[in-house]
Amino acid sequence: MVFAVGLLVGNVPEGLLSVITLALGVRALVRRGAVVKRLSAVETLGSTDVICTDKTGTLTENHMRVSIVWTASGEQHLDGTSPGRPGDVAMRDLAVAMAACTNAQPDSAGGTVGDPTEVALLEAAARLGHRLTTTDRDQDRRRQFHFDPVLKLMSTLDERDGSVWVDAKGAPEAVIPRCTKIAEPDGCLHPLTPEERRVVEQRVDTYARQGLRVLAVADRRLQAEQPLPERRESAELSLTLLGLVAMLDPPRPEVAAAVADCHTAGIRITVVSGDHALTAAAIAHQLGIAGEQPMVVTGSKRSAVGTLDDKQWSAVRASVRRHAGRRAAALLPVHPPSRYQYRYAELNLLAPSIDAL
Repeated sequence: MVFAVGLLVGNVPEGLLSVITLALGVRALVRRGAVVKRLSAVETLGSTDVICTDKTGTLTENHMRVSIVWTASGEQHLDGTSPGRPGDVAMRDLAVAMAACTNAQPDSAGGTVGDPTEVALLEAAARLGHRLTTTDRDQDRRRQFHFDPVLKLMSTLDERDGSVWVDAKGAPEAVIPRCTKIAEPDGCLHPLTPEERRVVEQRVDTYARQGLRVLAVADRRLQAEQPLPERRESAELSLTLLGLVAMLDPPRPEVAAAVADCHTAGIRITVVSGDHALTAAAIAHQLGIAGEQPMVVTGSKRSAVGTLDDKQWSAVRASVRRHAGRRAAALLPVHPPSRYQYRYAELNLLAPSIDAL
C-alpha cells in the first residue's frame, strides 16, 4: 500500500497543483469578462502591491452632465428644466461657443453620440436656449484645432453673425492664461484683471473640490480683413473668457466596495488622471481611495512631456514608504504613463488599470 501511494504521488508533476490553481483563477476571470493572455499574468496579479487606475470611465461612469454654469453674472444650476436667463448676453455667448466647439454627432435613435464631455455640452447649450444642429455647426466651421492632451485645449474657427470666431474650450489652467478680457452680462468686454483672475480660479477650485469636472469656455472675434490663423498658437490668444462649465461624472456604484477589498488585501491604489488635481482628489476621497488630504503630484508642462525631477520623485518614494500598509493614495499626472510606471515600479509591483482596456 505504501509503495502504491508513493508511486501515485511520484507520478504527479510537482507543479500540477499550482497550475490547477492558476487555471481555476483564469476561469473565474473569464467568467467576469477579463482578458487573460498568459497564465503567468494571473500569478503576477496575485502579487500586486499597487493598482494604478485612471479616473474617468474607470472610477466614474463617464456619463457627463453639466450641473453648473458660471459667468460674470453669477452661477446657474442646470436641473434639466431651467431656462437661460433672459438678457444675459454672456450666458448666451457661452452656450453658443460651447456648442460650436464640439464634434458630437446625432445617431439613428435620435440621440447624440461622441465624446461624453461634448455630448454634455450640447445638451447644456440646449437647456440654456441655444439648440444648434450638428449640420449647421459643421457647415459654419472653417477650421479646427483638435484637442491636445498636453495643452488640454481645443478650438474651432466658426462663421456666424457675418464674422469668423475662435471658439475654445479646455482646462481652466489652459484657457484662462490665454484670456485678456472677460464678458459682462450686457455683452460688454473689459480687461481681465489679476483680481478677477483670482476670483475665477477660486471658483474653479470650489467646483473641483466638489468632484466636478470644470471646463473654461472662451471666444474671440477675428477682424474682417484678418486671414484665418493657420496655427493654433495664432488662434488661441487674446481670448475673451465667457465662463465656466462644471460637469458631474458620478462614481461607479461598485467601485467603493472594490476599493475596500483592495485595502483589505493590502493593495494601495494610485489614481493617474489628467483632470484637475482637486477633482481627482475629491473623487478619490468619495470612493475611499484616500483620506481628506491625499498626496497629489501634479505635472508641470515640462514634466508632462518629460519626467518629474529627482526632488519630486524622492517625495513620492518617501510617501509610499511612510504610508505602507495604510490607506493612502498618490495622484499622479497622466503623461506619459509608462514613465511614471517605470519610476514607481522601483518600489512596487504595479497593476495598471485604464478604461481603454
